[in-house]
Amino acid sequence: TIDGTANKYSITASKEDKTEGRTINIGRADNAAIEVTLKNLKVAGPAVSGNRGLNIWYANVSLDLIDSEVTCAYYAINITSLANKTKLNVFNSKLSGWAALNIWAACNEINVVNSELIGTNDKSEGGSNDFATICFEADTTDKTADHVFSSTVVIRSSVVKAIETNRNQQCIVSFNYNATQSSVGNKIEFFDCTLDYSNGHDFEFNDAPNQVFVNGEEKVK
Repeated sequence: TIDGTANKYSITASKEDKTEGRTINIGRADNAAIEVTLKNLKVAGPAVSGNRGLNIWYANVSLDLIDSEVTCAYYAINITSLANKTKLNVFNSKLSGWAALNIWAACNEINVVNSELIGTNDKSEGGSNDFATICFEADTTDKTADHVFSSTVVIRSSVVKAIETNRNQQCIVSFNYNATQSSVGNKIEFFDCTLDYSNGHDFEFNDAPNQVFVNGEEKVK
C-alpha cells in the first residue's frame, strides 16, 4: 500500500534510456498473486514516447486506485498482454491520456466508480491514429495472437470524455483489434455516467461478439 496522504504525493519516472517508459510497474514475473493499493497519489507518465502511468505487467494483479490522479501522454493505465486476470478497482480518481484505460490482456475485471476518464487524441493526423478513451487491444506490434477477451468493465457514476483535437477519431470505447483473433468477446457497462464525445464517435465495434451497455440498454454496431 502506498498512501500519499491528504498532500497527494506526486510521483513520476525520469526519462529512461529505452523508448518506452512507465512510472509504476505492477506484477510478478512468476505471475504469483499480488495485491496493491495506491491512494492519494498524483502519478505522471515519464516524458518519453509510448509512456504509461500505471503499467500492470504480469498476471493475477489486484489493484485498488483511490482518490488519485494518473496522467500520461499515451496510456494512463495499461494492462499488458501478459497481465491476464487483472482485478482493477478505481474509486474517486482521474485518469487522462491518449487512453485512460488500455487493455490487452484476457479475463480482467475492472470497476470504476465516481471517477473521470479522459482520452485526448492529439497524435499525428491522418486517421492511422484513431483511438479511444477505453481501448480493448491486441498485440499487433509483435504480430502475436495475444488479444483481449472475456474481460468485463463496469463504470458507474463517472464522466468519460473523448476529445478530438485534429482529424483523428477519438471514441469513448474502441475494440481495436482484428476480430478474427477472437471468437470470444468482452463486455463494458455504463451506469449513470456522462459520456462526452464528438462527431458521433461513441463506440467503435469490430466483428467479435463484444457488448456495450448504457444504463442496461445494449448498443448495437
